[in-house]
Amino acid sequence: MGILSAVSLAAPAGILSVVLGDHSDVKTALWNNGQFFIVAGSVLCVVASFYFYKQRSSLAWFYGQICLAEALEDETSRTEKLQEWLTDADSWATWWPYSWAFTALFAGFVEYLLALFFFLVPPHWRWLFTHSHAVKAFAFCACPVLAAAFAALQWHVLTTYKFSENYWQEFFKCR
Repeated sequence: MGILSAVSLAAPAGILSVVLGDHSDVKTALWNNGQFFIVAGSVLCVVASFYFYKQRSSLAWFYGQICLAEALEDETSRTEKLQEWLTDADSWATWWPYSWAFTALFAGFVEYLLALFFFLVPPHWRWLFTHSHAVKAFAFCACPVLAAAFAALQWHVLTTYKFSENYWQEFFKCR
């Protein structure tokens, strides 16, 4: 998780460094044409880093509690606590930050790709040029909204079917 957190922070730092670094005509045009997409992609990558770190700290907490119980507790109280922590750590409900992190990271890269798409769109696509502001606004807003909706669905499925090996299959079977 630490490496994923670092990569989630390094990706927007590298992209912003390249786009905002030296002022060549291409980079300036890319920034002017897709600055909202680039900023949104960077913010989503930082959000992903936060959720990777949250997952890492949650797993570290379980590990620390299990180790402390083994070292400090008496046999009867240790068995109950250990079983509870091991069950909680093994459930899918513990892993929702990890899923949200990948969702945010994916949405961030989609925002970057949208910036590149609107920069590279061929000029003979007249319809897109005629409605470019509306299409850009829709694409800009749709990506985080769809990511948030999918993240909410992930949370619901992971907490409802927290001990299932095939949680998505069970979710679709119930529908």
